[in-house]
Amino acid sequence: MINIDNEIHLYITKPEEVETSDLRKYKDLLSSDEIERHDRFKFDNLKNNFLITRALVRTTLANYLGCDPKSLKFETNSYGKPSLRGISFNLSHTDGLIVLAITGSKKIGVDTENLNRNITDIDIAKRYFAEPEYHEIKACSEIDRKYKFLEFWTLKESYIKAVGKGLSIPLDKFYFKIKGDEIKIHTKEDSLSWQFKMSKINDSHLIALAFEGAEMPDIRTYQTIPMVKIL
Repeated sequence: MINIDNEIHLYITKPEEVETSDLRKYKDLLSSDEIERHDRFKFDNLKNNFLITRALVRTTLANYLGCDPKSLKFETNSYGKPSLRGISFNLSHTDGLIVLAITGSKKIGVDTENLNRNITDIDIAKRYFAEPEYHEIKACSEIDRKYKFLEFWTLKESYIKAVGKGLSIPLDKFYFKIKGDEIKIHTKEDSLSWQFKMSKINDSHLIALAFEGAEMPDIRTYQTIPMVKIL
């Protein structure tokens, strides 16, 4: 098994780069329940994205654990977060991008959003975000408002995914302050034990990482097509 306790490895896949011939190989990796989930999708693009996502997860994690991708048995907690013994990981996908974050034993969360998505940012922020975040978004110009909203959104999603409780944690019960590359969470819990990082991919996607630890470890990013290439 590969030891990455002091690193985060980020695998990025663009579904548009995957060939139809690859999709056929991906379906052979799925478990019976994953095949059932795949077959329930009505549209081909959703079916294909599901195949790519599951192939990315299975092949990449199997490489770290030294096993057959098809042999992986995922457990889920009461909130539906999947896990495997011996490794910590989290997955996110949006229009045009799939991201898998992997580390050793610490909790990790990742979220990605397409910067071109249409959103009513100020209305959502007023309803769901903490007041400091809402007022910061409201103070932005119309040009900057959506980007600021997505910064907070991806950070919030990465945090609740890392904790493993999903939206059972109200989004208005914690908030973020961003000053350059410094990102701080303000919460009633121990906010000193969490580190955050944001990055842009090709000016079209935003990625946020949440990591449980006193320091953010080194982050290595790989662009990959499952079973084809890693760059």
